[in-house]
Amino acid sequence: MKEEKWGDEELLKYGRLSLVDLAGSENIARSGAKEGKAREAGEINKSLLTLGRVITALSEHNSHIPYR
Repeated sequence: MKEEKWGDEELLKYGRLSLVDLAGSENIARSGAKEGKAREAGEINKSLLTLGRVITALSEHNSHIPYR
């Protein structure tokens, strides 16, 4: 968030939001993935879940952001 001021008067606050489509979660049962592919799909789902938790924590202004 960036803030510009003129003297003591606040004029403008602005920020940037980037949205990225991560191609959705992987449904292992529907895709029929086996062994290595199933493990990879599980890791993708775990990463997307973690990203969702980070975004939620940031939007709620939590003091702890679960980056890991």
